[in-house]
Formats: sequence, structure tokens, C-alpha cells
Amino acid sequence: MGFERAEPRTMTDTKRLAGFLLLSLFLIALGGCKTPTPPEITTDFALSIGISPAGGGTVARTPDRTLYASGTEVTITANPASDYQFTRWEGAATGAANPATVTMNGHKSVTAVFTSTTTPYALTVAASPASGGSVAKSPDQTHYAAGAVVTLTASPASGYQFTRWAGGVTGTANPTTVTVNANTSVTAVFTATTAQYALTVAASPTTGGSVAKSPDQTQYAAGTVVTLTASPASGYQFTRWEGGATGTANPTTVTMNAATSVTAVFTATALIALSPPSLTFSATYGGTAPAAKTAAVTNGDGGTLSGLTRSFPDGAPAWLAATLSGTTAPATLTVDVSMYDQIGHPFPAGTYTSRVAIASPLAGNSPQDVAVTFTILPENTLTAFAAFDNTVMSSTSDASLANTVFASSPLAVGTDFQSNASGYDTIVSAAAIRFDVQSQIQGRGIARATLRVFVHTLRGDLTAMPLVRVNAFASDWNPFILTWNAWQTLQIQDAGAATLSAPVSGAAPLEFDVTTIVRNWASWTWGNYGFQLYPLNHAYPGSTSLQTTLFQSLESYRVPDERPQLVIEFQ
Repeated sequence: MGFERAEPRTMTDTKRLAGFLLLSLFLIALGGCKTPTPPEITTDFALSIGISPAGGGTVARTPDRTLYASGTEVTITANPASDYQFTRWEGAATGAANPATVTMNGHKSVTAVFTSTTTPYALTVAASPASGGSVAKSPDQTHYAAGAVVTLTASPASGYQFTRWAGGVTGTANPTTVTVNANTSVTAVFTATTAQYALTVAASPTTGGSVAKSPDQTQYAAGTVVTLTASPASGYQFTRWEGGATGTANPTTVTMNAATSVTAVFTATALIALSPPSLTFSATYGGTAPAAKTAAVTNGDGGTLSGLTRSFPDGAPAWLAATLSGTTAPATLTVDVSMYDQIGHPFPAGTYTSRVAIASPLAGNSPQDVAVTFTILPENTLTAFAAFDNTVMSSTSDASLANTVFASSPLAVGTDFQSNASGYDTIVSAAAIRFDVQSQIQGRGIARATLRVFVHTLRGDLTAMPLVRVNAFASDWNPFILTWNAWQTLQIQDAGAATLSAPVSGAAPLEFDVTTIVRNWASWTWGNYGFQLYPLNHAYPGSTSLQTTLFQSLESYRVPDERPQLVIEFQ
């Protein structure tokens, strides 16, 4: 192994080395004086997820982290629970897109909204008695999804304690829960912890009025103050209290410290009575006005009645005038009708109605009305009164009735069932009416024909629903010898029959459409032998029942214009 001899360094090499060393020291020193670079600052943000309603579903996020760097896009996916469906996003995400994306440039919150797909059910709660307490629901909603569990808490009022549940929940646990799978009603039953007393109220007489309690309960806690108000019926006035309350104050109060009974005493007041309660007028267009009619005004309770006044509750029509003979009953109301207005123009044909009111501050039923009907017939109308009319009767206990002529009595139509020594007596009544109009209708066209009969006396049993039928006779009859037995031999026409319910008031006439019958008379297809009125549907009740209506007749009437009428309108 040999060694090579090193060449001696020259001054030039030494200078180069020294320069290199100085440059290195300078660069090192310069580097020590340089300003340091600050560290990079980064910010992370939180994403909060909410669920509405709780239990409606879940939300998954991708990526799934606690914090996200700025600018990170997070995908959120809503997953509905059983019986729910995803509806929309709220908060940092909106709309119904699922999945959705949220860009994290700050702290953000997103809520997934779900809705139930099951039928909602109502849960109704109540307290018994109502004053005993209250019931709270948690959650407090009007409707609940199927399977919802609701907590019920009963809170008794002062003086009461909770006893039990009734209805959709039973038992005594409080609070309790109910699972809603259908419309459900639950009642919290409370019982009083203090003494309870009954308050009984009555009216004397029982028809005199009524008494109201406030609060209205069957039992009251000791010390409860109850307000009593007496309300008189028509024709009565409150007089005083008796029993647990006295005096005349109305309303009054009662303090409940024992079972108590209170009676409100009423006394009858004056009553306005009108007879008749209605007036009917008829005339032909352009003709003479009918005569005035009157109605008697009396005190229905007897004696006199002062302070009478007359008015027109529907306004004073130009065709109607009414005067009162005095201000104290008994008095007379006189009613007039006019065919012409104030400047002399005739009123058109037609039916006019109005009312005349009679009042008194002393009458319990004030005011009372007289109904007024005014019929103006066209010039081509014929109004005829009956030429003859009869009643025929048959009795199961009196054979003589069937052979008796009733030519001057009211027209009786109906069936009466009356008790007698042998059981029940049945009396059947019918009527026959004839009009002397053949010469006036012969060969003319008939637009309408109406048989009009007016009540004389109402049937006694208004609870029954009998009918009255009108037929045309097909054979002649003699009004002077017509009896039930003779009537039985007569023939009738079935065509053109008209049927109406027997009247329940006398305020208006019974009007039968007999157009077909009168047309057959006018054309001589049938002979004009008049009408029969016969009862139908008169039921045997097993007890006394007066089902016969009496109609005003040619000889027995209250008002001449209310005799049986045949109104014929020509074509």
C-alpha cells in the first residue's frame, strides 16, 4: 500500500476557503434576523339535527362528524319511523328533497319534519260533576296518532277529591295513561269532601211559570250561594217566594246550609180575549164593499180590563180600517174593508191579509191579534151560498138518530166515541149541501171551483187526525126528509172527490177543490144534486174521543158571510 504525497496549498486556495466561510456566517446571521411566518388558522363548524315530532324518524349525515371544516358539503338523509312519512326540511335546509345537502360555512341547524300516516283520533276529557275539578292531557292535543300514549292528570276543585276514572280509562291511579287507538272519552269522577245539600224549586200553580237556579246543580256544598229567578208564564205575574226564601225580590239568593225547598208563587193577570179571532170579507172587483164586521174584546179572566189600544202590527193597509169602541173591556172592535184606494182606484182582484192588534199593559197575554182576510173576486167569479144543507147522524145506542132530520143545525162531520152504561157509543155524522147555480154555470168553461165551509165548533179531540171527504151526489135528495137511513140509499160519484184534514183551528175556512165536479155539472155530464161531506180515518181510540167538527150552516151561523159557499171561477 502506498501513499501519495499531498501537494502543498497555495495562497489562492487559502483565500477561497476563507471567503466561503465568511459567506456562510453571513447567511446564517441573516437567517436568524428573518420575521417568523404565522401558523395557518382553520375554523370548524357544528351541524345540529332536529326531529319533528319526536319519534317521527331519524336523520343520517355524510360525512358523520361532530365538527366540519369550512366549505364542507354534508349530505343529510331523513328516514321516517313506522307510520310516519318525511314531509320537509326546516332551518338551514328547506324543501322536500331527500337527501339534501348543507354547505358548512357556519354553525347550522336543520330539522326534519315528519307527519303521521295513521288516522288521528280525538281524546275528550270531562269532569263529573263539572264543578268538581279538571283534567289535563299531556301532550295536550285535540287529535292523536294511533298508538299515542297520553298522560291524564285529574285536579280536584276546592271541596272535592278525585275518586276514579270512567270511560276510556278505569281505576283510581292519578296520573294515568291512555293509549289512543280510537276516538276516546274519559271522565274524572270527583266527590265532595264537604257536606252537600239538595235545593228543590217549584212553581205555584205549576202552570204559572218556572224557576231557574244558578248555578244549576242537584247538590250544593255547604255555604254555596244560589241565585233563583222566577219567570212567569203568559197570563201570570210573579208574586212572592215561599219556603227557603221569602219576599218579593226577583231574582233572589239562597245560602245552602241544609236541604232546602223554595216555591215561586204566581198569580193570574188579566187576559185579552177576542171573539171571533179572525174576520173574513169577500166582494167582487168593482162592486160594493162588504158590510163592516165586529169582534168582541173581553177580559178572559172575567171583569173589566183597562188600557186597551188598537194598532196594525203589519202596517196600516189602505184597504183596512178598524176602530175600538173604548179603552176598557168589554169593548167592540169594528173592522171595515174598502174596495178602492185613497184616490179612488179599485184594488186588484186577489186575497189581502193583515192583522189588528189589541193591547193592554195590564194583560198577561198582550197583544192579541184579529186576523183579517179580504178576498176581491174577479168579475168572472161567482160566489154562491148554499140553498139547502142537512146533517145526518147514526148512533150505536140510539136508533132514533138515524131517522131524524137535522135541517137547521150546524153541519156535523165526524165520528164521536163516548162511554155509556153498555161500553162505548159510536155516533157518525155526515152532511149534504146543495147550491142553486145550475142556470149560471150551464155551458160555461170552469177554471176552478172551491167549496168553502167555516168552522162553527172545533172537534173536542185535537190529538186525532181524521179526514173530511167531499163527493158529488149521483141521485137527488129532499132536504125536508133527509135522514141517515135515507142518505144511505143515495148514490155518489167517485170521480172528482176531494179530501182534507179536519181543521185544528177556526182561523180559516176549509176549502175543497171541486173543479172536476162542477165541470161535470156545467157540461150536463152529471146532474147537479150537490155535495156530501163524509168523515174518513176516524180511529176508535178505546176511550172517549170527540172527533166531530161542526161547520156553520145555512140556518146556523155566526157570520152571514161564513155560510157554506161555492166559489166558481170561469174561464
